[in-house]
Amino acid sequence: MYEKIKNELDKRNQIYTLRKKTLNTINFQKVLNEQPTVMFLVCHGELVYDVKEQKMTTYFCFEQNETPSMIHKYKEQELRKLLQGFNY
Repeated sequence: MYEKIKNELDKRNQIYTLRKKTLNTINFQKVLNEQPTVMFLVCHGELVYDVKEQKMTTYFCFEQNETPSMIHKYKEQELRKLLQGFNY
């Protein structure tokens, strides 16, 4: 998918910066602080029945900061909280 995005951007003859990094909260915050015009995230996710909330819940899976390759799950609401204060 990365190559397809890069090829499409190259066709447009515009200046751009494309970063390919492991998604964890530290890298995510760094990118947000740069205030990108466009941000495309690729991460794993899960749709799980939350017994406590009695509904299906979406989780976005980032790598843990402390233990790379281990999953840190964020509920959709938690991800929205990370985005607060940014114009997205």
